Amino acid sequence: MKVCAKDFTEQVAIEALTLTSDGAGGQAQSWTLRGNVWAIIEQKSGSDPEVSGRIRYWSDVATKDRVEVDGKYFRVVRIEDIERKKRFMKLYVESDD
Repeated sequence: MKVCAKDFTEQVAIEALTLTSDGAGGQAQSWTLRGNVWAIIEQKSGSDPEVSGRIRYWSDVATKDRVEVDGKYFRVVRIEDIERKKRFMKLYVESDD
């Protein structure tokens, strides 16, 4: 599928996991907003909660990040550079429930 910038109609937030000491030898998790990006959201067929989305290429996105779409959170499980041109990328995500 050829991707054009005008096809990006959904806005999503990308968040990074932040670990901090809890003072008792453990770690507390929190999420820090990396930024909001325009995306194309694609729902997998059937009842599977997995979705994938295409965004403009962003080298800082990692598989430990999460994506927020309409108040729902999804873990990034795989990242693909579309056409290997570093213009657009596809994120494969799973429900964070």
